[in-house]
Amino acid sequence: MTETSERTYPRLTQPQVARVAAHGRVRATAAGELLIRQGDRAPAFFVVLSGRVEIVRPGQGEDTLIVSYEAGQFNGEMNLLTGRRSLVQARVSEAGEIIELDREHLLELVQRDAEIGEILMRAFILRRVELIARGLGEVVLLGSLFCAGTLRVRSFSVAIVSLTHSSISTATAMSSSCSIDST
Repeated sequence: MTETSERTYPRLTQPQVARVAAHGRVRATAAGELLIRQGDRAPAFFVVLSGRVEIVRPGQGEDTLIVSYEAGQFNGEMNLLTGRRSLVQARVSEAGEIIELDREHLLELVQRDAEIGEILMRAFILRRVELIARGLGEVVLLGSLFCAGTLRVRSFSVAIVSLTHSSISTATAMSSSCSIDST
């Protein structure tokens, strides 16, 4: 494993895992179980104790494998902290056990344990950068394609910022009102 991937996908030590466990609950997992679905708001944080969990980006007909976690490794990227919807799915590929924390307990852990907080924050940021670099982390622009404001933001994101994005039209015909909402 390269230094970059060790920082992006680190393995916690046993003492670190024990400190995480104090903030969450240990539970069994079953092969095929979905721990996180794409689009879940504020999904759970987990550390794998045994077994294997795959992180995938669902696609048309076939999922894109991003990473597979084993004992001592943890899920997540910046959306866990911000409470935004999950970009990926977490699927158990080999039954085992995990420590599971909700967002509130994850935030408490990051604030109270500087060592673990630093490891998690670094990994979350590097993972988001990796998702964007691989074209898997995108901006979703919601708005009518007939709205001048939506079209300005879309043009800016493509021409100036070069963001990978998806557009979801909220109108099928011209509408007299327009607003831009972020998710």
